[in-house]
Amino acid sequence: MVLKNRWLRLLAVLFSLSLIAAACSSSGSDDDGDQADTDQDGGGGGTLEPTAGFDGETITLGYITDQSGPFAALGIPLVEGAQVWVDWLNDQGGIAGQYPVELEVADSGYVAQTAIEEYQRLKDSSAMFAFIIGTPSVNAVLEFLEEDDVTAVPGTQDGRWYDFPVLLPVAVPYQIQMINGADWYVNEMGSTDDVACVLRQDDEYGEAGLAGVEFAAGELGFDVAVETTYAADDTEYTAQVTELSDAGCEVVYMVSGARQTNAFLTEASELGFSPTYVGAFPSQAFLFITPDSAALYENFYMVNTGPQYGDTSVAGMADYLDRQATYGEGEGDTFTLTGYTSMLPVGQLLEQAVADGDLGRAGLQTSMTQLGEIDLEGLGAAPTYNSDGSRDIPRTSVIFKADPSVAGSSMAFVTEWSSDAAEAFDFG
Repeated sequence: MVLKNRWLRLLAVLFSLSLIAAACSSSGSDDDGDQADTDQDGGGGGTLEPTAGFDGETITLGYITDQSGPFAALGIPLVEGAQVWVDWLNDQGGIAGQYPVELEVADSGYVAQTAIEEYQRLKDSSAMFAFIIGTPSVNAVLEFLEEDDVTAVPGTQDGRWYDFPVLLPVAVPYQIQMINGADWYVNEMGSTDDVACVLRQDDEYGEAGLAGVEFAAGELGFDVAVETTYAADDTEYTAQVTELSDAGCEVVYMVSGARQTNAFLTEASELGFSPTYVGAFPSQAFLFITPDSAALYENFYMVNTGPQYGDTSVAGMADYLDRQATYGEGEGDTFTLTGYTSMLPVGQLLEQAVADGDLGRAGLQTSMTQLGEIDLEGLGAAPTYNSDGSRDIPRTSVIFKADPSVAGSSMAFVTEWSSDAAEAFDFG
């Protein structure tokens, strides 16, 4: 009886060992597949080393915008749109399905020195900066970004940003916007004989747009009769309106902010000055357009990229509107859409860095060269990030017209536009 029990116990052990061996063999095959998926999607199964802005669980991103200064009308909805993307992402589990993202927002007031101070305050707790608003602010912070090897998305569309490895620009540059805008006007609305003038902000943003207009003038064969400027915090524009009116300007290229555009157009209307206006993206004053004030914008056109706001035939727009309705405050508009869209390349970079197994500063720099063409989901013309560190800059624009009947943006799609002049422009 004892012998029989011993044999039964031995057979049971051997049977158990065979099951374990089979399971190990099977799980070994599955583990290889799971490990490959984990390495691709989750940085080696959650083995990413903690680093600045990443505590092993949550990725923190700095976000410097204007919430109290002359570009607050743009800066506030930008944050709202970015937060919509973050909240949606976190409901999916976060980056690679396992790392939630948190925005740490700072207000620069569109003051370069304040932007520097906020950068210094946030840099050690941020994996990267998902946004730094304003050409002057990016210029001011750039030397520190390079010194610290910190990646940042410039919240400004100056084409020069494509030359800096620490920057992740995604937009059609101001220079290209104004070149295409001028080319469209000359070929579709007027001629090279029309009196062309420029109203621009007296800073680097204004200079970038001016460079585009001047290049277009040389390529197309028209002259810039008057260039007049204003300070970002100006509230009255009588002098500028008078100067442009006295010069007989028939088209005014505007490199301005939304609030400034609205104030200028109001004064121009009161003084009986009504040329055609062609503005860079920040100049769009849709926030101020109402049925009662629509006449102010009768001749106002804006150059940007992407579809008309609310066009659900574009998959990315349909997704955004659904997420805005779920996570946002209110119906949203072009600026909240811009904030949302600007987070798409951030997400792609973080996904790539997790797949590469390194969320550190050097790791993000390396991963940026692996991005290829940025997927903006149909919401804009996208750049390509090449493995040799070069970037291919998008050069196609869309012309929009002020229209208070268009939900969310008051800007109606007119036409997609590209030009030989835009292709010829050298950012070097």
